[in-house]
Amino acid sequence: MNEKLSNTTILLVGVAKLENNYLREWVEYYKGIGITKIILCDNNPTEGESLSEPIKDYVDLNFVEVDESFRGKPNLQLRCYEKHFEINHMKYDWITFNDIDEFIFLENGSGYINIQQFLDEPIFNDTDNIVLTWKYYDDNDILDVVNGNYSVLKRFTHHAPVENEGDPNSLSKAIYKGKVERGYALGGHCIQGFQDSSGKS
Repeated sequence: MNEKLSNTTILLVGVAKLENNYLREWVEYYKGIGITKIILCDNNPTEGESLSEPIKDYVDLNFVEVDESFRGKPNLQLRCYEKHFEINHMKYDWITFNDIDEFIFLENGSGYINIQQFLDEPIFNDTDNIVLTWKYYDDNDILDVVNGNYSVLKRFTHHAPVENEGDPNSLSKAIYKGKVERGYALGGHCIQGFQDSSGKS
């Protein structure tokens, strides 16, 4: 795998509530694998912590945009996804939706140094979405935070057995191709029944 530069742009949209202790690690991880921009919907209580606090430098650099219009509001995940998919789907080459405890891993030995290299593979030229299979990580017998070590990546290193393998919608997330006009219905894990501009599902 050569290390050519890529112009592929990738937007990550997420929702967070009471997760400031874990947020910076998550943002830095995705910056490290080549995500272009992160939009975070702040679902903290109105008088609670602000998502911008632990990542102010990334907000100032415009790598992260924090949407505070969802603070203190219930049942917002799909509304957040729908809002930012609608606003941004023609601006980026790819869009994905991930929570603060979800990390997209480039498998060791794959040869990819960033996610752009993966998405630039010719096999994805005519692909509308790529389904990513989950691996669940249990508590690893770590029930308490010790010495302020909130790191998700260092604390939870052993994944649990995957169950219900026949239900990809409940055990997966996806990356969606942008810059395509389509009808769609968003679910918590995948875009449901979307069509491209030709009406093809």
